[in-house]
Amino acid sequence: MLRSGNTHHALRKLFVYRNTVTKHIKANSGSRQDAEDIFQEALIILCRKSNEQGFQLTSSLNTFIFGICKNLWRDELKKRGGHQVLAADHDLPEVDDVIGNEYKFSLAEKALNAVSETCRSIFHLFYIEKQSMLAIAEQLGLSSENAAKIQKYKCLEKAREQYVSFCSNPQNN
Repeated sequence: MLRSGNTHHALRKLFVYRNTVTKHIKANSGSRQDAEDIFQEALIILCRKSNEQGFQLTSSLNTFIFGICKNLWRDELKKRGGHQVLAADHDLPEVDDVIGNEYKFSLAEKALNAVSETCRSIFHLFYIEKQSMLAIAEQLGLSSENAAKIQKYKCLEKAREQYVSFCSNPQNN
């Protein structure tokens, strides 16, 4: 999003994470103004990083921004002379957990991409657009609501099989 030049849209999306950062900083001896300053600094770092050749985000954007903010706040606390333990550290996922989840998500995405176009359409219409099975049946030219349900079930099974296959054969990924 940032690289595509749609900075305004990207920044609006990023500000959703501000509340998490504010909550963390206020829980760790900071003020709302401290949180605003740290968040702004993190956005600047993100923009710089995203413009670097070869930069690749290996975690979720939320995890990346929160990690930057947490480190910036830790540095700020050290500058202020306090070596306080950050209160919310126990609530944060371990790096290995984050990497493991990202890997599982990439396998799930690969499994979804491996199913037919019809299956992807059904998933999109049902889970993203929240359409009824009857509406899906009509859009895809299926004979009935029941036929759409059966097709969705078969598609889910195919996606599960693909996912299990990818998980059990990591060298093929």
